[in-house]
Amino acid sequence: MRCSDKFKEENWNLEVQLQDVRTQLTAASGEKTRLDGEVRRLTKDLSKARDAGEAHKSEAEKLNSTLEDLRTKHEADVAVMRKTTAGLQREKGDLQSSLDALKSDIAKQSRVIKRFGSPLTPGIEGGAEPYTPHMVDEDDPFGGAASTRRRIDTPGAEMWGGGACCCVTFLVCLVADVG
Repeated sequence: MRCSDKFKEENWNLEVQLQDVRTQLTAASGEKTRLDGEVRRLTKDLSKARDAGEAHKSEAEKLNSTLEDLRTKHEADVAVMRKTTAGLQREKGDLQSSLDALKSDIAKQSRVIKRFGSPLTPGIEGGAEPYTPHMVDEDDPFGGAASTRRRIDTPGAEMWGGGACCCVTFLVCLVADVG
């Protein structure tokens, strides 16, 4: 009987091992199913991440292209602005020199008139400034610059005198009377 007990015990051990193997198989199958689901989820996530990466890459290329276009436009605008500024600076210098020349001419003319008087201002005596009316004509588009012609045609022109006269208006009137 010993043999039979021995076989029973061995049979029992084999049944226990079979049960352990079946338990391990069930656990491994469950783990495999869980891991397969995890692989599918990670594959989806990877696909989404790749798509998002491609979209970001495409957007970055677009933005870089736009940035280059804007940079080029900015450089062109700056170049035009510098050119315009240089032109304006030259024009300012030209105008300043013209203004200085005019001021010099005005100063020379005012010294000559103060010394010698003006033969073109009839009826003004006592050092009053020539071509300066007492009353400013509001219809005059030149801001009160009187002409010799108006003085001759206007009754009471002899009463003009006094008041301040703008130097430029004075020169315009003087040139108009001489011409």
